[in-house]
Amino acid sequence: MDRPAEELQEFDLRRQRALAYLRQMRAARADMERVRRARRLLPVPATEQAVAVLDHVAANDLNSIAGVGPGLIWALGNCGIHSRAGLGSADRRELGAALGPVGAILNIDDLRERARTPAEALP
Repeated sequence: MDRPAEELQEFDLRRQRALAYLRQMRAARADMERVRRARRLLPVPATEQAVAVLDHVAANDLNSIAGVGPGLIWALGNCGIHSRAGLGSADRRELGAALGPVGAILNIDDLRERARTPAEALP
């Protein structure tokens, strides 16, 4: 096979991978939206214990970090990161490599710093 044909084939393979990744991200966003809708429908008992649990969850929830949406939460979950503490303590290089193309786009240091900032200190 000549070089242009190989390059075209490689480009097509990369395009297919990117499209598959985008489909996964859209599916993750739809899953997160279904969970959010379900959470709104569940009654929560207004006890001190329930409030304390919800405060703890909110303080550790990746959704409370500015700029982190369902797609990034899904990608972080695939890397084994499910909380602010996990993100804050993650190794920058390992996280960037594990996130693949997303890691190349993100400012990992800024993201880790925002995860270390207490949720109540955020605007």
